[in-house]
Amino acid sequence: MLRLSLGALLCGAALALACPLGVVAQEVALQGTVADGARNPLVGATIYLQQHPRKGAISGEDGQFQLRVAREAVATDTLVVLYMGLQTVRMALREVDVSKPIAIRMQSNEQQLREVVVRANPSASREFSIREVSRMEIYSMPDAAGDALKMVASLPASTNTEESANPELRGSSADMTRVLVNGVPINNPVRSGQIDGTGMFSLLNTELVARQRVYASCPPVVYGNATAGLVDIETPSQLDHRYSTVSLALMNLGLMHGEPLGEKSFVQLYGNYQNGAGLVWLNHPERLKGFSGGDVGVNAHWQIAQNTTANLYAYGIDERYRARAYSLGYWGDATASRMRNFNILNLKQRVGNGYLSLNLGSDLSRTQYAHGVLVAAQHNTWGYANLDFTYYPSAAVVVQSGAAYEWSRVHFSNQYPQFYYAQQPDAPSVSFSQTLLNRPLEL
Repeated sequence: MLRLSLGALLCGAALALACPLGVVAQEVALQGTVADGARNPLVGATIYLQQHPRKGAISGEDGQFQLRVAREAVATDTLVVLYMGLQTVRMALREVDVSKPIAIRMQSNEQQLREVVVRANPSASREFSIREVSRMEIYSMPDAAGDALKMVASLPASTNTEESANPELRGSSADMTRVLVNGVPINNPVRSGQIDGTGMFSLLNTELVARQRVYASCPPVVYGNATAGLVDIETPSQLDHRYSTVSLALMNLGLMHGEPLGEKSFVQLYGNYQNGAGLVWLNHPERLKGFSGGDVGVNAHWQIAQNTTANLYAYGIDERYRARAYSLGYWGDATASRMRNFNILNLKQRVGNGYLSLNLGSDLSRTQYAHGVLVAAQHNTWGYANLDFTYYPSAAVVVQSGAAYEWSRVHFSNQYPQFYYAQQPDAPSVSFSQTLLNRPLEL
């Protein structure tokens, strides 16, 4: 009885040892190399079984790989090899001699496309710009504070010496650097943040900036009257969704809305109101008595015909300040106000391989500063018209011609104290007025 039990134990042990050997014998070690069409080894190719994707391997530095597969899978499964940019290889294992290394060749994934001709609105001088930025890049620059023109001050070519958004490039003053919006120049494009006219922020809403190019020193010849650089700003030409935003702060309330008007037409509206009553109440400044301001803007784009578009950008602002000031024995309120409206209309027609553009602009402003007997007022009226034709005979050749006419009228109306030491409002005064006209024509 003991012998039978011992014999059974020996048989069981033999079977236990035989079973793992039987399992190992049912697996096949699949080896091979992966290379491209020029027989260059491919590192990082993915190799796996189609019916058992968890059974896989990655090729090494010499393109070699090793994969253990069940023997029954050799008759039914498919080996799949993947590599980015190359055609996927699929090999039925039953057609492969798995006892020998497999040489896998992967061919490039080339697809022949029909000729595609893309015509847009190319810039003849884009390659001359030192920097081209988008709206999101302006927001991402800490020094810009979300302002399109303050962003220019962070560039190496900027030499701004004042805390103003007016750009100064290559050591020149701000009045020698031009700012263009949709091809129309905007003079002094800043808010009157201080009595002397230095503006801390620009008049432009960054949400209406599609792209901005900065040209340092002498810009391309297609832009005139900009000897110390130029900032070229373009508003959006498409809007694919409706949106509305509201912003509220201690001194500011802002609203903005965008509305598509069809497939290729849209309108964008915004408005801001600012009042310093809360700031004055909280801080009790010694001299500042109050300030307020409001501005509104619209950017409208129309697809008039298949090859004809129109764009209108209009802006208006009203700012007022009141502060205590001292001058030669007189201590009293100083007030400053500024009202401004500018409008830009662009008409563009595609003519064959060229574009015919008509750009019109108008700018009206009125500023006044008063302190005691001193009153300084200035009225500006400005108009601009530009006709431009750009022709592209080939991808490497651009022919551009045009004419620009500018008209400006500046009227000064001032009242000065007759005696420099008498600054009171009822002191004797002297009046002075002057009108300046300018009508340049550029070809």
